[in-house]
Amino acid sequence: MKLFLTECRRLLHSAVYWLTLLCLVFFLASQGVLPDDKTIEEPQPGAEQSVLVPSNDPALIMPEAVSALYEGFVSNNFSTYPHGLIKHVKLTAAKQGQLAQLLAQLTGLSAEELLAAANAEGGQSGAFAVGGDDLQLNPDGSVTITGGAASAAAPDGPGSAGVPLRAGLAWEEFTGLMEQADRLLGGGSDWAVDGLSGYGRVPATYDALLEEYQASLAHDRYTGAHARLFCDYAVCMLSLLPAFTAAAFFWQDRRRIAPVLYTRRVSGAALICARFLALVALQFLPVLLLGGWLTVHYAAVYGAAAISWTAFFTTSVFWLLPTLLLVTALSLLVTVATGTPAAVALQALWWFSELMGGTGGLSDGSTYGSLLAPRHNSLGQYLVFQQQLPRLAGGRLLAAVLAVLLTAAAVAVFERKRKGGFSWHGRFASAARS
Repeated sequence: MKLFLTECRRLLHSAVYWLTLLCLVFFLASQGVLPDDKTIEEPQPGAEQSVLVPSNDPALIMPEAVSALYEGFVSNNFSTYPHGLIKHVKLTAAKQGQLAQLLAQLTGLSAEELLAAANAEGGQSGAFAVGGDDLQLNPDGSVTITGGAASAAAPDGPGSAGVPLRAGLAWEEFTGLMEQADRLLGGGSDWAVDGLSGYGRVPATYDALLEEYQASLAHDRYTGAHARLFCDYAVCMLSLLPAFTAAAFFWQDRRRIAPVLYTRRVSGAALICARFLALVALQFLPVLLLGGWLTVHYAAVYGAAAISWTAFFTTSVFWLLPTLLLVTALSLLVTVATGTPAAVALQALWWFSELMGGTGGLSDGSTYGSLLAPRHNSLGQYLVFQQQLPRLAGGRLLAAVLAVLLTAAAVAVFERKRKGGFSWHGRFASAARS
């Protein structure tokens, strides 16, 4: 306990610790969750028209997705999110030709006709003969096909007026062609299979909204929903910032007290575990304090008897603590092994690839099982959350187990260095001998 308190005092004197804490608070405040700027209210009849939900109906999804792809093809301008960040894509002539071939299979038009329409884009307005029908290029770059045959081929679904859909196009063939289009655009587009649910959205029914509200009220008691959204944003920072704190902590040792650390007056297990627990405790304490403040805030909003007073604490322990344990343990191991801030670069790469590279979410649950940063970016969607809870729990348990294993590995590496048997470019052998 004495060693743990000593490490805590040292950490409290670290400027990096306070800087990362400020970054966490600033990020949460900037995202509108300190406190949340939205409240949970009972749905009213008529309001459901403003809430759109995935229809999962191929008859609605296919024409709207094809129409959107065709508009991008005509203007040769696509917005994709290959790593969670927007990227504007402009295809080369060769790739434009490949996309025309895919659109030909989707629409039943020829690739030559589609390319002619794309080449005519540029502020011109006029009619083009397309299979006996009129293809009208609008001033905004969109295209409308008129005529009896085209009108008959185009479904009456949302967004279907812009381009026809090939008669008899099966869902399996459609998704395969869309997957090819997504790869042609570099990935991360709305035409990837897991992004197609964004098309063909329909207004939610009042009964569905009421069922969602009643389930959330019975189990969440308001603060449960707010706690999930709080953790959704907090995990974005807790999956990265602890690497800076841990690396800076050990970097101080290398510059100031490395010879003392590598003596045998304190066991390696005691020192590494004390430091690990100090890093975790002092970085998790602010999260609990913020949770307590938000609990009091929502008690004033909804009423003290209506809320769950433990939701922020239990959700934070379940959701955020495993991530903090894992990031701290990994950073501790890499820093002990290398004696450099390499842990920061390694963690930044993992953070970017897993957090920013994820394209799933509420529709398919692909981020709930994440080891690093499970997401549920919604104040509602309680029923979806319940369905994905096993995946979330499995990922959280695995993260905690890995954290224990990584900490044990850090102890082993530290002890090996004390004996002078582990050297990273000869750096630690001299420390052990001193």
